Formats: sequence, structure tokens, C-alpha cells
Amino acid sequence: MNDSGMEPLGYRVIIKPDVRDETYKGSSIVIPEDARNKYEIAETEGVIVAVGPSAWQEEVKAGQPPDAKVGDRVVFSQHAGQLRRNAEGVRYRIINDHDVIAVTQRA
Repeated sequence: MNDSGMEPLGYRVIIKPDVRDETYKGSSIVIPEDARNKYEIAETEGVIVAVGPSAWQEEVKAGQPPDAKVGDRVVFSQHAGQLRRNAEGVRYRIINDHDVIAVTQRA
């Protein structure tokens, strides 16, 4: 089991999103937690922590390697999937494999 405490099903991927800076650069304005959630200031980058058994299987069947794997740093669609917290309160996003837009760093 990975650190999220969840195992993705089907073609889903669990990503630990980067924690965004709460202060605008060059100012002292701080965005409180409830405002970030209310207005869905969503993270769009993170690290893959788990991959479901069917994720990127079309590529594998075509003889290509999967588009991404556990440990890769990726960019994903802003409003993709569901945001969940594990028992320690760490945030994870569960998304479909096709919502991963790019790999920025391979594991």
C-alpha cells in the first residue's frame, strides 16, 4: 500500500499534488484554506503515488510503454478527479489516466 492509504481501481491514478504557496508573490495577501477550497484554486502538478491496473493499457497493448508511472512528476487537468485526504490529512487527487497532460520529470 502507498502513503495515500488508497488503491486506485481501473484506469485511475492517485497523485499527491504540490502544495501551493499561500501568499501572492510580492505581496502580503494570504489565501486562507477555506477560500482556496471554495474557489477551487486547484493544483495542477504533482507526483504519481499509485496507478490502477488498467491505467494506460491501450499504450501497453500497442507495444508502447505506459505514459507515466509511480514516482513521475506530472501536470494534470485543473478540475480533474476528486480531492481526498488520508488519515494524516495529506491531500491526494484521484484522476483518470487521460487527465494526465504531461510528464515533467521521470522517476
